[in-house]
Amino acid sequence: MELPLHVAWSGMTVYDLGKSRQRMGLYRTVLHEGLRDDLPRFLNQDLLL
Repeated sequence: MELPLHVAWSGMTVYDLGKSRQRMGLYRTVLHEGLRDDLPRFLNQDLLL
């Protein structure tokens, strides 16, 4: 998955969601840097729970 620059402005922008470490990094980045509209777009609610 590729994150837009307004979310991933200081690091990786492309993540392999099949790799748990990269998936955790994507979630961390979206939760810290993403806008409210980015959360449902990039995160899986069931996986977070």
